[in-house]
Amino acid sequence: MPKPPRLFRRCADLDYSDCQRSLGIMYEYGRGVPLSKETAFSWYEAAAERGNADAYVDVGYDYQTGTGVAPNPVEAVRWYRLAADADNLRGIASLAEMLRFGSGTDRDYKEALRLHEKAAARDHWPSVVDLGRMYTTGQGVEADPKKGFEYYRRAAEAGNDDGMYLVGIDFRDGTGTEKDLLKAMAWLNKAADAGNGSAMNDLGYAFESGEGVGQDYAQALLWYRKAAALGEATAMTNIGAFYDSGRGVEKDAQEAYRWYKKAADQDDGRAQDLIGTLYLNGSLGEKDEDRAFSWFAKGAENDDSDAIADLGVMYEEGAGTAKDEAQAVKLYRRAADLGNARAMRFLGMNYAEGIGVARDRAESRRWYEKAVAAGDDEAAELLQKLKDSPSAASAIA
Repeated sequence: MPKPPRLFRRCADLDYSDCQRSLGIMYEYGRGVPLSKETAFSWYEAAAERGNADAYVDVGYDYQTGTGVAPNPVEAVRWYRLAADADNLRGIASLAEMLRFGSGTDRDYKEALRLHEKAAARDHWPSVVDLGRMYTTGQGVEADPKKGFEYYRRAAEAGNDDGMYLVGIDFRDGTGTEKDLLKAMAWLNKAADAGNGSAMNDLGYAFESGEGVGQDYAQALLWYRKAAALGEATAMTNIGAFYDSGRGVEKDAQEAYRWYKKAADQDDGRAQDLIGTLYLNGSLGEKDEDRAFSWFAKGAENDDSDAIADLGVMYEEGAGTAKDEAQAVKLYRRAADLGNARAMRFLGMNYAEGIGVARDRAESRRWYEKAVAAGDDEAAELLQKLKDSPSAASAIA
């Protein structure tokens, strides 16, 4: 381990854990010493081994995120549990999140809820927000969006930017409260002013779509760029989509690819799907089905429903891979289960024609109807054709 700065050397050599943790912070952020995440982890670990509860959390976080050490969620849970057992507030909240997501341990919503309630009672605002999420979605409790909104508002009024953002989203969508686009924009602006990248991205979307404000592509792009500067992958993808379509900027496939790639490097499935589409359409030069297939597969790994559906098309057509109609149907089902209307339409088409499945007009109709309900206009036309088909009269009456 490198020698610490002289001011702290004697303190650290005497095994004072607070000094050791302070050295970890200095090395983590490069304050007065060369920045070194690995050295920071070593000092955090030294402090933790001497019973410093804050250092327990630091070590757990580094194991969770792979900062200065190889990622190890099981070790992260172990250290967070030590911190929680020592009644460390950050440790309690961090353990709650690992239990909520089932990372490094079995998922346990009820225990996660108990721990977040314990932290929230001590005004730990991230836990207050997470309680809101759990009540809104029904994780460990009966879903209660109104109570979720109340938690978000409590955190927002205390100055928590995630709380502000989620209050804005609930007002925008009418979740747990009345729909009010003016209030939504006010809260999203507050969150953005507080540095919340998600709020900046959603403000960009508001200006892009004209929801709650006048449509303004220049303002949309401005907000997307602000969010992207904070590392928001969704905003990077949205910027790429502007260059891809030529909305508000000159159309530029290479610039679109550059922004998509930034987001794809953060495992943004939508960006990965859109890169695949660029290659499939030949927008970057020659059409490249192999690369398109590879990017669709990456997007599918990240559960992007469009990527999953596009991967299905590649299997159905034998593009960039061996033709496998049954595998295509499996992928369409997976995308449809995620709510993808296009995949629902594809299933309707496959059942109508007997592609990858036995021909079944009743099943075809069912999938077309699902697609129509999900907003797919093409499915409405296909459904009408199916109904008008003489051979279908008895099967779908």
